[in-house]
Amino acid sequence: MYVQIPTKIMRCADFKFWLPTHKKDTLKALVVLTHGSNSDGRGMVDDKVWQEFAEKNKFGLVGCFFQDKQPTAIEGYARASEESGGALLWAIRAFSNHVKEADLEFIPLLLWGFSAGGQFNYEMNASFPDRVGAFVVNKGGIYYTALCSERARRNPGLFFIGKKDAPWRQAIVKGLVELNQRGGADWELVGEDCGHEEKDSVQLSQLWFEKVLRGL
Repeated sequence: MYVQIPTKIMRCADFKFWLPTHKKDTLKALVVLTHGSNSDGRGMVDDKVWQEFAEKNKFGLVGCFFQDKQPTAIEGYARASEESGGALLWAIRAFSNHVKEADLEFIPLLLWGFSAGGQFNYEMNASFPDRVGAFVVNKGGIYYTALCSERARRNPGLFFIGKKDAPWRQAIVKGLVELNQRGGADWELVGEDCGHEEKDSVQLSQLWFEKVLRGL
């Protein structure tokens, strides 16, 4: 099912939902998938790798398409506190009403995204920590929040950098992790032998999500 949200700041905030075949059982989480800069990530819910992962763990999938009105190298929609974060939560609520699965509004969100998608994830956790179960920051670039709140720092975070990626990207992500670790965040940092690409982050994130969910 597709859900489109009217927006004022962005050009679009559109979502695609996918539920496993055993959706009548209690779902444990929704995995939110967001692609790179201003690109359409809705098709990610059709990826067999993500579907098999969701079937195995009783997760639903949400693919996101955020796009700024005037796309630039600094993604405004990554600031989840302004419009994009609320749009995602509104879409989940609308989908829950459509499929008559009220618990979808309250189950944990597991955020996975690449580049700007990771930026959105970080800001989503900073702005709506009570809705986030765990989040992945995957080789992003521009962030709006430095030190997260005490509540947000308690949520598990997995951060990827590419050792061959632009030095400034690496430095920013490392800085975020180190700053928040000083504030008590138990966040993990993984360096991959790659540039600005996904590499093995999907498989590693899936294993990490399974581990995290056992502790929620």
